[in-house]
Amino acid sequence: MQSANLLLPIFAIILTGFITSHYKLLPEELGDALIRFAFNIGLPALLFLVIAQESASRLLNVAFLASFGGSTFVVFFATLFLTRALRKASVGDATILGLLAACSNTAFVALPLLKAVFGHEAVLPAAIASVIMMTMVLIAVVTIERSQPNGRSEPTTIWSSVRHVLLNPLLLAPILGVAFAIAGWELPVAAVDYLTLLGDSVTACALFAVGMSIRLRGLKTSASTILWLTITKLVVIPAIVLLLVQLTDLDPFFAVAAVVCAAVPAAKVVFVLAAKYDHLKELSAETVSTGTLVSTLTLFLWLLALSQLYPSAFPTH
Repeated sequence: MQSANLLLPIFAIILTGFITSHYKLLPEELGDALIRFAFNIGLPALLFLVIAQESASRLLNVAFLASFGGSTFVVFFATLFLTRALRKASVGDATILGLLAACSNTAFVALPLLKAVFGHEAVLPAAIASVIMMTMVLIAVVTIERSQPNGRSEPTTIWSSVRHVLLNPLLLAPILGVAFAIAGWELPVAAVDYLTLLGDSVTACALFAVGMSIRLRGLKTSASTILWLTITKLVVIPAIVLLLVQLTDLDPFFAVAAVVCAAVPAAKVVFVLAAKYDHLKELSAETVSTGTLVSTLTLFLWLLALSQLYPSAFPTH
């Protein structure tokens, strides 16, 4: 019951966003505006603040990297190669399918959810997970670009796409934070207060925007494909991560964070890439939306299970 009391308000915010959008209580464009604010301002401020104040030794958690990062990359590449071999999918289509199966929405779902339950301390593992996911996106961009018709894409085109990913605020902020932490610099009090105020807006803003992004629609594309992608993303990968964190004896707090980061739905950036390169655009939109909707149940169940497996990691009040 105590765990449920911690989690229910979080999912209630997502539900509020969904109801608001479904009944058009607020302009539909508000969801996109909230996402842009969180993406460009709120989340980068929070990521930089937390990482810059961490000791350099805590930034490299090998067991967390191996458990979360290893699992997601294995599923990404396995999906890519198997769909190429068994379904004769193009490189671009297979890459998008790999992202739909493995690329977690760590920034907009895992981070605000973990922060709401555990406080600022939870931002660190979510930030590390976000960097891992952006690395996966970077690999996907290069893979798709090099598979374009008429041979390899021009180097300038590839570099343009790579530069766009590298300049992503959700990648730049953690990198700058790491540099700040390694240098041993201390943030001025006014800067900490400023970044804290921006960061505190993230939880409700991001979760509400996630709720507004959920769309109930008929599955116009392959329902079977959406089903196996959703099961892989929300059930299979977190189960693998849970097994690995237990085998590596990862600290309970980081173990919970690793499983939660693996159990969130596919990132919306997958749809952005699918639309940009014209690979499985409709399937991507429906898979991301379906996964986001289903995850409101599966994430709740994962968190309840984790609270039983790792009770010491959860707040006692």
